[in-house]
Amino acid sequence: MHLDIQDLKLPLLPILPCYVHYRKGTFTNYNPATGGVLCEVANGTAEDVELAVQAAKTCLNSEHWGYRSTGIQRAAVLRRVGAVFERRKGEFSVLDSYDMGKPLREAQADLVCVWYVY
Repeated sequence: MHLDIQDLKLPLLPILPCYVHYRKGTFTNYNPATGGVLCEVANGTAEDVELAVQAAKTCLNSEHWGYRSTGIQRAAVLRRVGAVFERRKGEFSVLDSYDMGKPLREAQADLVCVWYVY
């Protein structure tokens, strides 16, 4: 799998129910195996944490996930998440390998375990 790590930018923070633009700056993420720059990552702030807490509360009161949803609805969401993970597991493995500085084969094995748990 080819992934152009030089162009990787993560300008968004994963805050439910959507991704939002970060509030203040980024930090540089380095490959520990090479010391090379991987990418710039959003620098989450206290304000971003507050947004995440509010989003989680909104989610708990939604019909898609939370008190007003059924087990069947929540299971459908988890199946969709699993399908995305399955489809993109190669990308996740490459990113994990670069980010952690570990061999790709080890990153792939780790992700299989994570996928099984969730």
